[in-house]
This record gives sequence, C-alpha cells and structure tokens, in this order.
Amino acid sequence: MLVTNGRSVPAPGAYLSGLVRSEELLSPKEILSSPFCEMEGEACPLLLALSYEYFENFSEAVVMWLSFLKRHETYWPGYERLDRIYKGRGKVESAKKLRYRTCEKIKHLRLFLCYGQDYSESRTISEEVGPSGVCMWRKLDDMALESWEGVFCSD
Repeated sequence: MLVTNGRSVPAPGAYLSGLVRSEELLSPKEILSSPFCEMEGEACPLLLALSYEYFENFSEAVVMWLSFLKRHETYWPGYERLDRIYKGRGKVESAKKLRYRTCEKIKHLRLFLCYGQDYSESRTISEEVGPSGVCMWRKLDDMALESWEGVFCSD
C-alpha cells in the first residue's frame, strides 16, 4: 500500500493478482504525479498500463505494456493482458503474433533450463543437483514455464 494525498493506494501487484477488485485505479494523470513515478521504479509503468486499460484507453495501454515487457521479457501475465487487449479490440492477427512470439520465448527458456546454453549438451543428474539444490529450482521454473506454455502454445 502507498498513501498519497491522504488516500491509500494498493501496489501494482495487488491489482494484478486480483486482490483489489472493488477499488478504482488512479487515473493516469494521478499515477504520473504519485510517488510510484517519482521513485523511478517499475511500479510506474506497470500502474500506467493497468490504469490505461481500466479507463479503456487501449492504445496507451498497449504502448505501456510493450514498454514494460521490453524490460521484463519473462513477465508472462503482461503478455496475457496484452493478448486480451488485442482480442478485445478485434486485432486478432496482432494477438496471434504475440502468442506465437511468447510461445517461442517460453519454449526457448525451457530448453535452456533443460540443456543449458548448448542444447546438444545435456547435463548429468549430479551436475543438476549440486550443493545448493539447483535441480529443485530448475524443476520449479520448468513447471511454471510448462504452465505458461499451455496458455500461449495451445493454439
């Protein structure tokens, strides 16, 4: 939560996770003058994307999502929202291209997790486990990517 002008404002994650459904988002103008944008963090572009979407300024929402995703290429919920905007605006071809590119990114990351940089050189179990339990984290990452692959590669 952030308090601005005596008003409590949930952080971007609360809106994205659906925790805040009844509260209205700040307008883009209010967001630009909020501490979220003064801190030069990632909350500003993310909140702007959500706000433009909420106030149905879809062209600006697309610009903000694309800008955010340029810096956060693996933020899959952003691609999902962008896909929804394209479909809702009748831009089916743009949605298809986005889904295809996102699917390819996910498949590439899964291959990288499995084989490392050189796909032809698979790793042994002892290399995978290591002292820090890297294998477990790779498995969790792969399971998450597999789930997103189901979302974007199902067509």
